[in-house]
Amino acid sequence: PREMYGAVAVECAPAFVLPFIDEAARIHSVDCAKIFMPKLGEFFQSIIDEVVPFFQLAVHGLISYQDEWVHCYRKHPGGVKHGLLQEIAFGAKPSMEVSCRGGLNGDNYLDSIRDIKTVYPLAFGILRPVHSEIISEFEEVSPKVYRTGYANGIEVTTNLSNRKAAGLGAGSCQIVDRKGEKVNF
Repeated sequence: PREMYGAVAVECAPAFVLPFIDEAARIHSVDCAKIFMPKLGEFFQSIIDEVVPFFQLAVHGLISYQDEWVHCYRKHPGGVKHGLLQEIAFGAKPSMEVSCRGGLNGDNYLDSIRDIKTVYPLAFGILRPVHSEIISEFEEVSPKVYRTGYANGIEVTTNLSNRKAAGLGAGSCQIVDRKGEKVNF
């Protein structure tokens, strides 16, 4: 497929396919764990004290990935903006699945454009240099505030909380580029 189409993408990429793909849709985030945790047995729930985005951090720079279709975030706590910030915090590229009219697989394109138009220049403009970079540092600097450092020197700090923390307003992020210049979103 790579010879014919130039790239290969799959959904829910298990580790054994990583050498053969370029992109993965639906590498589930920490939020997804909230759905599955209650379904685990009591023993497994008792040994898990925190869920971290390990798989995302490990494969970033090897493949590009997303967590959720942007229109699906409308149903999540915090809505689309929170979902997009989480994608950015964990190195994912926001993605849309669109259709020309509602009721089909995907989202009505007019609604999709509305939801992604503010983050698109950030994700595919300012953050374009990190799409294929290795994540060299990741830390939770405060509850729900993440700092992601990339091998090329770019740092992204994302506040996913509902309060001001680590010098960032609630539901915001700051990007520090290689020159030390800051961009806030």
